[in-house]
Amino acid sequence: MKKMKPKHLLVVAILLAAFLTSWFIYKANKSNSIPTSERQRSGSSSPSRPAAAAPTDSLKQFFGAFKTSINLYGKVIDQHGDPVVGATVNLTPVDRAFADQSKSRTIVVTDSSGLFSVTDKVGSAIGVRAYKEGYMTYPGLPGQPLSGTTVDYAFQAEGGKRYSNPSTPLILTLLKVGPVDPVFYVKNVTWGLALDGTPRKIALDSEKGKGSHIIEFRLRSDWTTLPNTNERYGMIYDWNFEAKIPGGGFVQVDSDYKFEAPETGYQESIQFGSLASLPKDKWTRSIKRRFFVKFADGSFGRIFLDVDAGSDGPLNMTSWLNLKPGSRNLSSNEWDPSRVSE
Repeated sequence: MKKMKPKHLLVVAILLAAFLTSWFIYKANKSNSIPTSERQRSGSSSPSRPAAAAPTDSLKQFFGAFKTSINLYGKVIDQHGDPVVGATVNLTPVDRAFADQSKSRTIVVTDSSGLFSVTDKVGSAIGVRAYKEGYMTYPGLPGQPLSGTTVDYAFQAEGGKRYSNPSTPLILTLLKVGPVDPVFYVKNVTWGLALDGTPRKIALDSEKGKGSHIIEFRLRSDWTTLPNTNERYGMIYDWNFEAKIPGGGFVQVDSDYKFEAPETGYQESIQFGSLASLPKDKWTRSIKRRFFVKFADGSFGRIFLDVDAGSDGPLNMTSWLNLKPGSRNLSSNEWDPSRVSE
């Protein structure tokens, strides 16, 4: 049997908890109740408690949840709000109590308005995921659109009630990548940097860091001054990271899903780090940043930096370099699958 997904496990756990709660209430009421004949003999006028639901009723409710009728209406759009025609939508009902394999998995395709629906399924919930060639899926992070989700239906769940109405469809969003220029992509290479501020020049033109589109990196870290014991990992220290592109520069970006580099606003150098004078809960030994970059010859790129000021290989970098001078298009068919929900 395959391992269940966390969302499906949560549904099962909630239903089991309901069953166990009913069972314990039932047992407690049974052991604490006074027989009717004794109440009559003692003259007690206290009203009797209503009988607790028997465990068998909870079991029926538990297994009955997986037979809940599912009617789902949805729509797939792109980041601009336009309908995505011909998108594939995977629909996976949670229709078994103790198995991850749905008995009625379905695939549908969106129509000319981006709409899709399914009305003949049962389950406590249904997993929904959209995709289409030439589009990227969003990873489901807070504040970002959804390309896939799970909708609950058991016990009159709000999602199930809402999306059973064609006038309030579930909205899924795909990211339209657009035209793709030739882009040189280097995924997650670890670069060693001296911790004493000695500069290292790394070009985005090749996996070995050789070429004309150079970024100069410096790292100054007091990590090496700490005692060489296990206690050093709990200590804080000063460190500062700097990157520079002469004649070009950096613009920080907050998302992996922005692909057009800005024309202006570039800073020739960037710096960030952490000071030992900070409160310990505010101090950090590592920082992650995303930037668009521009070079002196008018070429554009983007980079994802992961800097760790307390290790032997303190810089991890993923980079994209547009090979067409002057083009600000950083769309690419290559991306890091670990950050994309497929």
